[in-house]
Amino acid sequence: TPYAGNTTSFVRQWRETKKGRSDRFAFGFGYGSDINGFGTQGGPRADAAANSPVTYPFTSFDGKQKVEQQRSGTSVYDINKDGLAHYGLYPDWIEDLRRQGGSAIADDMARGSEAYLQMWERASGISNDACRQSSVRKSTSSLLGIAKGTSTTNVLKKAGIPHQRLGSTFQYCTKSSSGSTQKVRVTFTSGGKVTSVAKL
Repeated sequence: TPYAGNTTSFVRQWRETKKGRSDRFAFGFGYGSDINGFGTQGGPRADAAANSPVTYPFTSFDGKQKVEQQRSGTSVYDINKDGLAHYGLYPDWIEDLRRQGGSAIADDMARGSEAYLQMWERASGISNDACRQSSVRKSTSSLLGIAKGTSTTNVLKKAGIPHQRLGSTFQYCTKSSSGSTQKVRVTFTSGGKVTSVAKL
């Protein structure tokens, strides 16, 4: 989560940070705006005029909103010229990031909150990853007994932290009846309900 200053610097830090991601977990990216402090906000991008400037109106990264130039009284703001002149220009700032980093940076930032929550979920309250700590490994039969329609919360309470949690699937290490390690995949609907549990 870098400081939300100049968009060129922010995109560079995003690219560097992403190199260290783990494919086992959702990757999210946040920003620090220093809203409760006195940090300077990002200025305009030096090459914006010649290199893919933000054009108004633009469509928000999720495709749901049309964003016009922000107006406050008689002032009309342009992220290309004014930079992040006030907090109401964060949608414009994110659009400028997207102009440089493509949809990938917007997608990573949209997952920022969920990735943060998953990190805290792993840190407290739910038993550890059984692929890394065999002492918490559940039996294969106990996971295969998870019923369709079970919520993600109840799966986590029953099975613990998944070794891999990407998209709509969890992957676990379990202990078979012979004592060997068996991997099990739990698949969910988009609403977070179990659709299938199967050995890999």
